[in-house]
Amino acid sequence: MSAPLGEGLGFAMTPLGGVIAFGVGAVIAFVLGGPIMQMILSPLCAQLGPEGCQLIFQGPQEAFFIYFKQALLAGFILAVPCLLFQSARIFAPTLFQHVPRSVAIYACVGGIIAIVAAAFVLFYEAPRAVSAAFAYMSQSAPDLPMLGFASEYLRAALKMAGSYVALLQVPLIFAMMVKSMRTKRVLQSEAQP
Repeated sequence: MSAPLGEGLGFAMTPLGGVIAFGVGAVIAFVLGGPIMQMILSPLCAQLGPEGCQLIFQGPQEAFFIYFKQALLAGFILAVPCLLFQSARIFAPTLFQHVPRSVAIYACVGGIIAIVAAAFVLFYEAPRAVSAAFAYMSQSAPDLPMLGFASEYLRAALKMAGSYVALLQVPLIFAMMVKSMRTKRVLQSEAQP
């Protein structure tokens, strides 16, 4: 006998499942911070060349916090399915109790949306913003070196990616709430004689 989908996802259904998934994702991303940073910086390096792509930090804590912010964003992206599964308990309780399979589908879609949103920002939107800023700076002050530009680029790109990922989850939560209300109405109409 196979267990229902809701029982198979017992870890994600526990109250601390989302927090644990966030922590595990953040730790993995912090350990792999160097390759992830190189991947995030690759569009900038393509535009500025190797001399403009150096990270310049004013202190050791600044380097740590850049890697920490990157790890938090990656942990959040990896934990989105668990967090959406948890939010279904709060925002869509009828759906969670009676149709757990649809909650799992919403959670998987949320994870895909999070990855696509972060990739869109990091590899399309942020490099376009940088190219516009770089064109303006090179016209207004052509002799000005671009020292520290990569560090500022990382800060801005991580903030943009985090806000895109978070904001694109809101419609998904609303869709779960609407489906939950519809499910509740159907269940109430079936219960009435």
